Amino acid sequence: MDDLIFHWSGGKDSMLALYYLLKEKKYRVTRLVTNFSKVTKRVTMHGVQSDLMKRQAESLSLPLDFVFYDAAEYNEVIGSKFREIEKEGVTKIGYGDIFLEDLKKYRDEQLEENGLSGVYPLWRKDSNFLVNEFIELGFKAIVVCVNGELLDESFVGRILDKSFVADLPPNIDPCGENGEFHTYVYDGPIFNKPIKFTKGAIISQVYPNPISTDEFGVKFWFCDLKLK
Repeated sequence: MDDLIFHWSGGKDSMLALYYLLKEKKYRVTRLVTNFSKVTKRVTMHGVQSDLMKRQAESLSLPLDFVFYDAAEYNEVIGSKFREIEKEGVTKIGYGDIFLEDLKKYRDEQLEENGLSGVYPLWRKDSNFLVNEFIELGFKAIVVCVNGELLDESFVGRILDKSFVADLPPNIDPCGENGEFHTYVYDGPIFNKPIKFTKGAIISQVYPNPISTDEFGVKFWFCDLKLK
């Protein structure tokens, strides 16, 4: 059985992919690795604080590594982390990606350069099936971030349940695979105990448009969670 390190966001897709890996027992998941913004000290794009991520990993009984970087040094920092992993004798990195071909190609090329390969338990599975399976398995998640150009402020801070999915506009992927929304999972069948938190302020933040070279940014809405 090969050792595997999981690229961890703390959201629903990561959680369901990890669930599959633990259930199938094809790989031995040794730890989680999460990307954090060097500026905000929060999970990149999700906006979740480090203490919530630590508590999540503790409830999953898995070690968690933090990787801090800013946008300009991403490739350098992640490449360094991959080389560190390869020296440990680990050759597999797990991801929760579903259907973004360009992202998978980018990951695979970067992994190959460092003697690693990717494992994608959710790859090309139907988004409607995945989000409903996530809910029916008993996982619980809260929406911590939404893309303000695609969803309004009312969607952030909501629990990811069938009502939330039903309210999504028809152009929105039910798993938010195109970056429409992000989640934080706080309970489920592989947790030792649920994570208790309170909802803080709803915050807006503008980021550079990732699909355009113009000067306009994209507004995101964040729900700031705090541990109880």
